[in-house]
Amino acid sequence: MGQVVRSPRGWGYEVRAHIGGGHFGAVFDCHGPFDQPFALKVMMPANRPYAQVRREWLEEARRLWQLRHPNIVYVHDYFEREGLFYLVLERCDHSLEDMLGQPLTDKLVIQLTRQLLFAMQYLIDHEIVHNDIHAGNILIVHGKEPVPKFSDFGIAQDLYGRSGVRPPIVNNRIMAPEVALGGYSTAQSDLYQLGLLMFGMYTGQPPLDLEAGYDEVIRQIREGVPRRRAEALGSPLGSVISVLLRRHEQYRFNTPAQVWDELRKLDAWRGPVQSGLMPPPEPAADEDAGPLSQRPALRQSGLTQRSMPAVHLPAETQAPSGPHSAGPPTPRTDESDPLATDEATSGRGHTWRPPEPAPRTPRELPPPTPRDPSLSDPGLSDAYAARAPLGSQSDAAPATPRTPETEEVAPLTPRLE
Repeated sequence: MGQVVRSPRGWGYEVRAHIGGGHFGAVFDCHGPFDQPFALKVMMPANRPYAQVRREWLEEARRLWQLRHPNIVYVHDYFEREGLFYLVLERCDHSLEDMLGQPLTDKLVIQLTRQLLFAMQYLIDHEIVHNDIHAGNILIVHGKEPVPKFSDFGIAQDLYGRSGVRPPIVNNRIMAPEVALGGYSTAQSDLYQLGLLMFGMYTGQPPLDLEAGYDEVIRQIREGVPRRRAEALGSPLGSVISVLLRRHEQYRFNTPAQVWDELRKLDAWRGPVQSGLMPPPEPAADEDAGPLSQRPALRQSGLTQRSMPAVHLPAETQAPSGPHSAGPPTPRTDESDPLATDEATSGRGHTWRPPEPAPRTPRELPPPTPRDPSLSDPGLSDAYAARAPLGSQSDAAPATPRTPETEEVAPLTPRLE
């Protein structure tokens, strides 16, 4: 486009191609004053009151400005100009939605989920409920490995010590049962939405029949259809997903850290799976069976470990159009899983391979120059001489904590907008 939008600070942002949008407005590719790439999110009043849109924009901008985490989209600037509201955001490669439609490997599912759990624990520590976790709001940055980042905090809410809040907007396709039944959401509601997302990554299909009407989707949520479909997968990863999708939040995991404690035990994350063993038995259908850690130990699956595929994205990625249909999931086996075949014949649309590292030539370092003893503090020199080198395993006694045991730590004060 070439149009330049200037902020009150005087910075000019050159607006280029349109890359997305929604009910809030549109998102454009743009370049900043130092030719750095950004994503420019433009919010417009449209058919909503001006004051309401301005309040939502300001809340999202301030929240993103305060939340600094490697798995949360970074906001560089925000301003209002000529009745429009702008957010200058970190530029990502594409959304997680562009990677769905085909089952991802167990390793890749756990790798992406681990980083999302890291960010969700950060949000819980700051008493924030996202309320809108789905593949379209997870952006991906590619490097040596794909890095997912949470975006769109437009309907996120602060708990301020409360156990639950009433979300301003609900999406029936990712609605937690407590939202459908009681109209409130909690930190466990975000974990439920994460379970829906993990099911889609693991099977390539949504756990709900999204072609059905609103009433039918609500019925499936209330009757626990997503949980039963996750249990029918008959795999250790499916068992973890089924706990996330339990209808009653008190029987789900309490925190993202607990979810990771279970995922890190799986063979898909730790190493190759031993073949020839019987698959784990189907978990009990009773959702009151307690946390996953209290169940009988799951036997190792007989599935063969698959390598993480590569992701070759087209030059212009577009989100898939039309509703997704979800049928009963098919248990994943080496014979039926397209990921177990060769990449050239697997028919996968999106693959990803980390770039080859550039060769490095070792160089010889000159010998260190002896330090003049007269320039050193004897006490300081003795202390550092007795100290083990960085990264080595030393039997030396640990350092004395700087804070005495008797010192009381003041409780955290809730953040006020």
